[in-house]
Amino acid sequence: MHDAVPMVDASAARASDGKVYLALVNLSTSDEVEMATNLSGKAEGQVLTGPALDTYNWFDQPARITPAKFQGSFARDGKLALRLPARSVVVVAID
Repeated sequence: MHDAVPMVDASAARASDGKVYLALVNLSTSDEVEMATNLSGKAEGQVLTGPALDTYNWFDQPARITPAKFQGSFARDGKLALRLPARSVVVVAID
């Protein structure tokens, strides 16, 4: 029997400030994923990704992989959708 690994892992929480926070991981090494939600609003946050799955920072190259502003949110049928780059971790707050 073959057990498939999901391409996207997600976690959600509502904070005391009323915002919903989503943490999403795209496990694909090569494919961008569009993730639809049943939420409305604006997503702001950060994305962490690199040119290869095993990219890491080192003493002589401390910024090979750094968080960047996430710009992959858009509306689809009146709901929030997110475009997750390959090999990425995305954390957003939704207003």
